Amino acid sequence: MNTKNLRINYHIEIINDAKTWDKFLKVTDAPTKYGIEPWELYTNKDFDTFEKALEFYMLWYVHDQCYDIKMWEQIYMGNEMIYEEYVEPHCTTKSEMRRVINADTYGRLRAYEITTNRLKGELNLYKGFVKSMGKEFEKMFDKYEKQEMQK
Repeated sequence: MNTKNLRINYHIEIINDAKTWDKFLKVTDAPTKYGIEPWELYTNKDFDTFEKALEFYMLWYVHDQCYDIKMWEQIYMGNEMIYEEYVEPHCTTKSEMRRVINADTYGRLRAYEITTNRLKGELNLYKGFVKSMGKEFEKMFDKYEKQEMQK
């Protein structure tokens, strides 16, 4: 078998905007009314490596603005497609990825919230200290603050 002309392509079709998705739903319900086929509304993207295709696919797969995404592995001999297979993650992959991402994001946000609350407490303590020292210290601090902001 001559494998010099053998080429693998990863074809991705995506709808990632609300207007196109709304139009897709209308066209799917009544294709003859709109004079366009539903699959013509997808944005197409092709990759020559599985790694690049999978990275693009998975990033959009869990994105909130992704309304539909499909990926095919296509094998060409010369210009003729000799094999095509639909590639789709297991049905729980999307929810599991979102769960992990959400847990990680929640952890980071919680850490920022704790740090912010601690810093607010320290700031209030410093403000109280400066205020307790009298008006002269407050004026000195305001002057110092202005100098620092100009740097």
